[in-house]
Amino acid sequence: MKNNGNLYSNLMAQSYELFEAARQESIKLMGQDRKAEIRNCWKKVIDVTRRATVVSSYKEFHLESAKKTAVIIMGLSCTGKTTVSRFLSKQYPEFEVIGFDEIGMHLLRADKYKYIFNPSLLDKDMVIQMGELIQDAAKRNKNVIIEGGYSSMNARGAVIKTLRTLGYKKIFLLSTLSAPEEIQETCETKRALIYQYANMLEEREKADFLLRTFYEDVIPEIEKSIDVRKVMDSMSFLNHVRKIKKQRNEEWLKDMVLIQVEYDLLLAGADLFA
Repeated sequence: MKNNGNLYSNLMAQSYELFEAARQESIKLMGQDRKAEIRNCWKKVIDVTRRATVVSSYKEFHLESAKKTAVIIMGLSCTGKTTVSRFLSKQYPEFEVIGFDEIGMHLLRADKYKYIFNPSLLDKDMVIQMGELIQDAAKRNKNVIIEGGYSSMNARGAVIKTLRTLGYKKIFLLSTLSAPEEIQETCETKRALIYQYANMLEEREKADFLLRTFYEDVIPEIEKSIDVRKVMDSMSFLNHVRKIKKQRNEEWLKDMVLIQVEYDLLLAGADLFA
């Protein structure tokens, strides 16, 4: 179960193994009216996690005198996690930002990935590096803003338990849906522009470009290559924005709200999938 990494990477690996085992066991028991047993197999996942405070709006934060506090920014790709974390760090400069994408960008510049790109190896290295940065911040008793996806219960649980183990007393979960409207609109425009530009590329170039968007700010590259204003005035761009808004709401309703509700029901002892 251990991956010879650090506290965070080991807990992450453990939580994914337990989550998959619980999921498979639930599938077997689902049609047999054995909800108590289903709850018990999910309890192993819950035991590896610890609860955090879910914040519905960034306006709920009062962190001026915070000590050993963590804010976890969760959201899908290109939904504004980096923008929200920068927004909060300006309001609360005593917080350090630990960003998953920034870690990825740093690692991709290393000689290890210069000629051969291995996504699974990169993911493992990113998780280990994230754990090291969290542990370093904890040793210095620093408040942290952690920016990552964390759309699944087990991934959230692993980072929450890591923080609890390292002595963080207050942990807040904030989704990018709670960001100010202007931030959400900026991120939707950016995402639409990326897809619009990607569609102008050849298939191989397109695949490489979209991969880089996970770890690089590609907007300056786009601005040098095309007339951005002209593209943004086009009907296809506006359709992209509308599609992204719709997709964003659907994905979050499915992946975030439902998972959180199931998590709360499990912790409250309610029947799973009732």
